[in-house]
Amino acid sequence: MAKSFTEREKEKIRKNLQDICKQNWTRYGYKKTSVDELCKQTGSSKGAFYLFCVSKEALFCQVLCSVQEEIVSKASKVMEEHRDKYGAAEAMKLIYREYDKNNFLYHSDSADFTILMNKLSEEQIEKMKESNDRRKR
Repeated sequence: MAKSFTEREKEKIRKNLQDICKQNWTRYGYKKTSVDELCKQTGSSKGAFYLFCVSKEALFCQVLCSVQEEIVSKASKVMEEHRDKYGAAEAMKLIYREYDKNNFLYHSDSADFTILMNKLSEEQIEKMKESNDRRKR
């Protein structure tokens, strides 16, 4: 019989999957990060993985969008708090540190990133475009 999760457990599992995915993507890249390894590191079964993610690509898409949205949010907050050249400089430093920490963000021209993009569904590509549009505002 399948285990049912509370909403709190579901949220914790989703966050854990995203965190582990981000770490592995940064360290190994998309192609070398397997669902089996993600499950092993999160202590989840493959069945549980697919309860929370339609596919490996969907998880990577979620991670990419959430990291980008988080960076924009943090940088915007810094610039709102300091509406001068020092605020802009602090926001740029924050963005640099986040990109350095999440190197998959600036390897969008790599073969690894191209493989991911080619496997995304039209819906996932649209989600990424929407996230990118929100970033530009």
